[in-house]
Amino acid sequence: MSAEQVRREARPAEAGGHAERAHLLRAALVLAAVAAALAAPVLDGRALVGADVWCCTYPLMEQLATWWRALDAPGWNVGVGIGWPVLADPSMGYAYPLHACLRWVPPTAGLGVELFLHILAGGLGARALARALALRPLPALVVGLIYGAGGTFLSNVNAPPYFGGAAWLPWAALGIVRAATMAPKSPARDDPLRRPSAGGWVALSSAAFALMFLCGAAELTVFAGPVIAALPWGTGRGRLGTGLVATAAAAALAGLLAGGLLVPSVLAFGDTTRQGGLDPALAMRWSLHPAELLGAVVPGTFGGGGLVLDWGDEATGRPWYVSTHLGVVGAAALALGLGGVRRDRLARGALVLTLVTLAWALGRWGPLYRLAAALTDAAYSVRYPAKAFAITALCLALIAGVGFQAATARAWRRIAWALTGGVAALATWATHLGGAHGGTPEGLAALGERAFGAAGAGVAAVAALTLRGRSVERRPGSRALALVLALELVVVGRAMLPWVPGERLAARGELARAVVAEQARRGEPVRLYPTRAARERSGEASPPWPVGVGGAPGRTSLLPNVLAPDGVRSLNAFAGFTSRRLVEVAEPLDAAPLPDAEVMIRYGCQLLVTTADEARKVGEAGELIAGGVSLWRLVRLRDPLPWAAVYARAQEVTDAAGAGRALADPAHDPRRVALVEGTLPRALRGGASPAPVGATGPRPARLLEDTGDRLALEVEPGPAGVLVVRDGWGPGWSARVDDAPAPVLPADGVYRAVVLPAGARRVVLEHRTPGAVAGAAASALGVLLAAGLTARALLARRGARSPS
Repeated sequence: MSAEQVRREARPAEAGGHAERAHLLRAALVLAAVAAALAAPVLDGRALVGADVWCCTYPLMEQLATWWRALDAPGWNVGVGIGWPVLADPSMGYAYPLHACLRWVPPTAGLGVELFLHILAGGLGARALARALALRPLPALVVGLIYGAGGTFLSNVNAPPYFGGAAWLPWAALGIVRAATMAPKSPARDDPLRRPSAGGWVALSSAAFALMFLCGAAELTVFAGPVIAALPWGTGRGRLGTGLVATAAAAALAGLLAGGLLVPSVLAFGDTTRQGGLDPALAMRWSLHPAELLGAVVPGTFGGGGLVLDWGDEATGRPWYVSTHLGVVGAAALALGLGGVRRDRLARGALVLTLVTLAWALGRWGPLYRLAAALTDAAYSVRYPAKAFAITALCLALIAGVGFQAATARAWRRIAWALTGGVAALATWATHLGGAHGGTPEGLAALGERAFGAAGAGVAAVAALTLRGRSVERRPGSRALALVLALELVVVGRAMLPWVPGERLAARGELARAVVAEQARRGEPVRLYPTRAARERSGEASPPWPVGVGGAPGRTSLLPNVLAPDGVRSLNAFAGFTSRRLVEVAEPLDAAPLPDAEVMIRYGCQLLVTTADEARKVGEAGELIAGGVSLWRLVRLRDPLPWAAVYARAQEVTDAAGAGRALADPAHDPRRVALVEGTLPRALRGGASPAPVGATGPRPARLLEDTGDRLALEVEPGPAGVLVVRDGWGPGWSARVDDAPAPVLPADGVYRAVVLPAGARRVVLEHRTPGAVAGAAASALGVLLAAGLTARALLARRGARSPS
């Protein structure tokens, strides 16, 4: 074949490539415009709030901003609970690349910036997946709009790790679908890596899986794996074995890519409460109620945007998803897609996957989660089954894309009827919403937004009548439908995303400022903990918006450490992994017949958070130092245990539960006797016997350095003793006493102890995260393998295009 013939045959392919790039550019511009419209309040200095965002996410982002700006790699995070290794808690998202925006924007704007980026990534990924499944460009864009700007996706803003995970979900599916399509067709050769191009797509899928894990959506990653493996076969794009092999290869490579966090997390898993499964009521707390599915057609009424149903179960709490809205055009397209299930393999396969994932997402309201829990208690470690509905939403968007593509000249009547039903549903919804708000300004504003949506649906119905005789992309009516869909999703999305002035979140609460001042006064860290009454009131008295003293949220004022700088320690955990030791110590101590103040002292706290109505009672054991307007009060305990001191006597205990029982014993004297796990010298033992008359308390220890990973203390020379530092114990801590190595033992179940010889003067404690080195090596190997597969695929593609 001559070179001229090769060029002539290549022209159609080149023209098709140019057309696809043009379609992709237009789709990217549309999705970017939608994302910008939804994230526009960031430019006015507003910040996203809602659910746990304001009390958990923003404080976490403050920490992440500090680390990213310093390009620091911390090991031990003192700002979470009793302390926990940063690399051993994937929910923090420390290594998530999109958090790099915090180097340049404040944390109050960071979540809004990530909102834009995730909508764009999720929409483009869904659009690319739809194209890989043989949908035409305009229906594929509709899939991207429904998924990336739909209510389900935007609801995940309330749980930012799952917002990021949902953004990368379609990219993980895209890689597997493409790899299965390009893999060998022989049943005996299902390995997708046999073809270079397929290996490149496996690398893409592995990168998406790794990003899902790195942003903190580990459970969504697990949910998605089996569904993605079955997607090529279910939609007719490949064999089941090919999909399974490709997904297994992508998962293995993703494990290497995320090894820096995965290895430490796996090693630390046994020290968390998740090892034996969670309480069933907690594990199923957020199950998708069947009524929320109606929100796909009637946005906001079911699921939190308008009327919140009373489901008669306190454990259910608020819905996980504020909305499951698909858009009126999206709902009509979904109806058309479901109507063509028998004739379309893609719609049929997506429907099967929809039913499977929905059965899991229903949790307590469906059969699948209960069946898994009946087979193994480990199912309760995978909590909040409603998370899986993000995968369902992607499948529903694909079915809607099929329905949109089916809008031929013969189908316009069905479209008109479906849109008429949508208009009727919107009218009903708007009437309900206007009546529910009783003519208030907020209700009228919401009614106006819904009226716009109803008018848009009417325009869509008229546009549908123009669908005659031409391809979907060339019909003005089709483009009008896509435009109306985008506009409605923006309007509904703006209505459901709660924004407040950023300075209200940036301001620190009264109690947080008092804690920081107390820490500065002492010259060392302080620990605090709420009383039982305060913990009981926190859930019922805290408003869902950032109000309260100083513009800080009420619940955050209850837990001041989450808005305070690093160094303020708390016994409250805001991590995906909760220390098993803390729970084992807390159970007997919380049930002890002791005054609240004494319980807090035995916990090792210097400050006590309580409620206004019990502050007088607690004040007998302490001094009120903050709280005049808000519900909460901060009390400085009069005779707390020292943060670091050397004890002359210690009592051996076997484990954390034993330490908790000993702490709960009224006869135990925590001011003179330390509780230590491990073998102690005979001279230090004797905690069970009465203290000698005239015995003094512990010798003080002066803090010289505290970087989280490294503590340096100076102690007064004296007889042998046990240094107790009331900072969290965990694997990886080591000590040097006057340059001699010494083990670090658990003290009081959760803190650190070092046995000191007579005359010791200086103690240095250092932390090395277990598995950090192995994890870093795994990540480096994963990057090399992924880069090799990608380079191999690109070279093979270039070779296929070469005239030679």
